[in-house]
Amino acid sequence: MADLIRAASSISAALILCFAIAANASDLLASNGSALKWNAPVAGPAYDLKDGVARISIPQRDKGYNHWIGPVTDAPMLTAPAPAGDWDLTGRIDLDEYGKTSDFHVGLMAGFSNGFVCTFGPFANPGQHPEFQSPLLWLETTGIPVAAKAEVECSSIYLKLSKRDKTYTGYHRKSAGGDWIKVGEYIGVYPPEFVGVIAKTFSSEPGITFSVRDLNIEAVPETTAREDIASITVDASKIAGHIDRNIYGQFVEHMQRCVWSGLWAELLWNRKFTGGSNDHGLIESWEVFGEGAKYAPDNRDFYTSCQSQRIDLATGQEAGIIKTDAKMGIKPGNYIARAVLQQKGLKGGVRIALRQGGNIYASAVVPEITGKWAEYSVELSVKEADPNAQFSISATGPGTLWIGCLSLMPANNVGGINRDVFDAVKRMNPPNIRWPGGNMVSGYHWMDGIGNPDKRMPRWERAWNAWEWNDLGTDEFIAFCRKIGTEPYICVNAGEGNADEAAHWVEYCNGAPNTPYGKLRAANGHPEPYRVKYWGIGNEMYGDWQLGHLGAAQYALKSIEFAKAMRAVDGSIKLVGVGVPGDSWGHWNRIVARTAGSYYDYIAVHDYRGLSIFDSQEYNYVNIVGSAQFEENMLAETSRIVDEAAGKRLPLAFDEWNVWFPGEKYEVRDGIFAAGVLQGMQRLGDRVTMANLAQLVNVLGAIHTRGTQMVETPMCKAFELYSNLCYDNRCAIDSTGPSFDTPAGRIPTLDVCATISNDRKKLALTVINRDPLSDVAAKLNLEGFKAGGEAEIAVLNGPTAYSANSFDAPNTVGITRLKTTLDPSKPYVFEAHSVTVITVKSAAKR
Repeated sequence: MADLIRAASSISAALILCFAIAANASDLLASNGSALKWNAPVAGPAYDLKDGVARISIPQRDKGYNHWIGPVTDAPMLTAPAPAGDWDLTGRIDLDEYGKTSDFHVGLMAGFSNGFVCTFGPFANPGQHPEFQSPLLWLETTGIPVAAKAEVECSSIYLKLSKRDKTYTGYHRKSAGGDWIKVGEYIGVYPPEFVGVIAKTFSSEPGITFSVRDLNIEAVPETTAREDIASITVDASKIAGHIDRNIYGQFVEHMQRCVWSGLWAELLWNRKFTGGSNDHGLIESWEVFGEGAKYAPDNRDFYTSCQSQRIDLATGQEAGIIKTDAKMGIKPGNYIARAVLQQKGLKGGVRIALRQGGNIYASAVVPEITGKWAEYSVELSVKEADPNAQFSISATGPGTLWIGCLSLMPANNVGGINRDVFDAVKRMNPPNIRWPGGNMVSGYHWMDGIGNPDKRMPRWERAWNAWEWNDLGTDEFIAFCRKIGTEPYICVNAGEGNADEAAHWVEYCNGAPNTPYGKLRAANGHPEPYRVKYWGIGNEMYGDWQLGHLGAAQYALKSIEFAKAMRAVDGSIKLVGVGVPGDSWGHWNRIVARTAGSYYDYIAVHDYRGLSIFDSQEYNYVNIVGSAQFEENMLAETSRIVDEAAGKRLPLAFDEWNVWFPGEKYEVRDGIFAAGVLQGMQRLGDRVTMANLAQLVNVLGAIHTRGTQMVETPMCKAFELYSNLCYDNRCAIDSTGPSFDTPAGRIPTLDVCATISNDRKKLALTVINRDPLSDVAAKLNLEGFKAGGEAEIAVLNGPTAYSANSFDAPNTVGITRLKTTLDPSKPYVFEAHSVTVITVKSAAKR
């Protein structure tokens, strides 16, 4: 039997066989270990069973055989399916052979998935923990180190891992008849799939051989009733703090598809004919349409940048250029196509079409083109959808056609903004939007983005190595903000830029029409000052990835120059200096806040929480949901450091935050994370008074687009809830209930906040149930507030914690709304993996 088990060592740990376990107790090593499965994902570890003793050997190997986050799940396991209900897993571990420098963790294990396990047993890590002279007992879960530890002699030790509901407790004793001694506990949210023994090594140090005896699992009946009802008490008479609505802000950076093909409605890539040309003379991203024509970039006669597309047409031949790679994703509706053209010798018109091969969805002809540059516009009406539609412009020879600039937008765009995105942002109701960067701002010169958009020079944007078309500039961005009803928050170039450039930008936005740059704004069609209130002085200047990177002292001095120059133009503006999370990058916050803090109204903090495609969905869920608590703790600590250094309360602007996840498929989980961060900032209302999710569209976006399609993620829906339904004053809260462990620490399952309106007539209770599987019932108590009439309830949720919206199924995750009368004598049940807002009105007469 042992030979057969060894032969299975190459079988993945995911292929766990199902073996029956007795209802009350099972000796897992009896009957030649037939209740167990040896799972060794890679060759090397060995397992042998003789006379009821399992002997496991882990050889030396580069980086060991570990089971941790990321693509590290090759530690061998000896497993059996976990029984239902509560149980005790017991066994004796003998450390037979290991080196003085060996790094290992072996012992009893409960597995929630192949990539997420709880381990309890002897642990040695002399490289990182030289204070421990010999192995000690260690309880940990994948990605969550040191739930508990005990310095006891581990060479031969009896262990017990007990499951009681969602709590896993580790015990030890020295002898078979001794009393069990508790080491600690881990509280989870997922039921175990399997139990057994695991052997982990995590360095290139010598391996380990150990023995397992008396491995037994015993079902344990419930002996005490559990308190399953949580309690939430809101004291509306006590205001715990004020909340600045600016914490619900968003961020737009000219990066990848955030602006182009995202916020901005333009469908044509390289519409201004920038860049190199191929062997056929076609400028970058354009292809041949038709036959019999010759193509060349014309660097002498052009409209926008430094070249136009010249097409010499043969007699009687229709030819032109076509876009085949853009995947514009047209849908039924009207489109406006614009073309800046000139010709020589052409007698016919120019045809503009949306097509796919020989199938023409819409076509229009400009009947006559002049010999000088002029703009022409046609409307294309489309009745069919096609995600791979192509755009063409053509003429019939003989003659020469020059194309200086093109544009294609849905006719329902809002000042150049994608209509569907505009409507979604309107629903999100952000109080401010940060723009234009981000890393790109350190090389951005704002005057490239004003004036006639067709005449603006595209620039090679070095932060992200991409073209910046400069279609969305200052005037378009502020117009968008005003139509949404949000405040623009402009970040100036403190990298390669200078204080004069920043001051001129302030004057362009806020100066009177008789000032030099206010006059320029008026000439561009906007005589009234924009009165932009919020200005950031640079972006992440501490990072060596930043153009014009500076040290803390250098940045502090440069930012003072900027602040003086900008406030000399408009003394009413609010300035945001660059900070860091915590006190990283060489005590950046202490130096900057101490030197320049008196010039700032805020100091910025950026932080992203990461996910890995290699981690199990269970670990990713616990990690990200718990990361909201990490962010709250980080912001509190950063605020303390900044205030101490500045000698005053200097509020934080958490103006970049999000989940960083390859593929950006945001799930219910991520909406719960966003809600948790927002509630954390509500609790830090006097310390964090501005924040911006990074980003608004596509790139880590709350909103995703594909051509003319748009989908709102659970992140977007979370902002829709909080920005519209929460009030400005936070009430005192007292809540009790279950909790669970995450990499950020133990967190309550229900995250609760309550806000009340300034007139005390409306109260909103926001409750996040962070349990991915279980509903939680809670008794609701309102003190100092007499509720009357129906309650309005809005719930953000989806079928599972991992549900997401897609272009094919855009409404899988959403907000359900209802009106109902709350019965105070009955607990309210908060759905698993949900965000709930309960709004009540006061019945008190005033």
